[in-house]
Amino acid sequence: MINVMVVEDEKMTRTVMQDLFAIHGGFDLIASAENGKEALRRAKINPPDVILMDVHMPVMNGINATRKIKSINQDIKIILLYEKPEEEIVIEALIAGVDGFLLTTADFSHVVQSIHDVLNDQVILSGEISRILARRVTELQYTKKDVLKRKLEERHISLSPRELDVAYQLLENKTNHQIAKELFLSEGTVKNYISHLYGKTAIKHRKELVQYLRYLLN
Repeated sequence: MINVMVVEDEKMTRTVMQDLFAIHGGFDLIASAENGKEALRRAKINPPDVILMDVHMPVMNGINATRKIKSINQDIKIILLYEKPEEEIVIEALIAGVDGFLLTTADFSHVVQSIHDVLNDQVILSGEISRILARRVTELQYTKKDVLKRKLEERHISLSPRELDVAYQLLENKTNHQIAKELFLSEGTVKNYISHLYGKTAIKHRKELVQYLRYLLN
């Protein structure tokens, strides 16, 4: 018998899951919770084998709950339920220790198979999440400047090598004087390059330009 906990803020979803597990057999739904904080409390009292955890919940979300539960019991397997894969959430969830991901719309047979898979120490990844991870691994092969160049080109913004150098220096919060010294340019030339960046990005202020460049790297 596999002990399962369902953590989902939608009551109807919890009820449906309870009925499905009861019909299927081989599972004991020992607890359900409507947020991560309640899941943490219940996991301390009666640890399940597997937790099906929604990612977006009030009070405490699925990622924070995963991190806390894993810190007290690494043996509990946690499958994160999501509607749409978001890159930062996927990375953060894996760092927190999640054992797999499932679409909230997955059919129950897929849920059952995923539970068995994580109990056999497999990590459950959908095709879309695998693509997210592959893209992140590829980015690790490049310098931050290379990534910035690619992100800009994806938005049809093409910079010359020197413009890219200046953009990268702006990311480091350097003044025009510091940039000029670093790149062996005059301050006037640096100002010209920054003007080019304003024109190509359609941004008029330095602070907004820096924020935009940082956004591209996140």
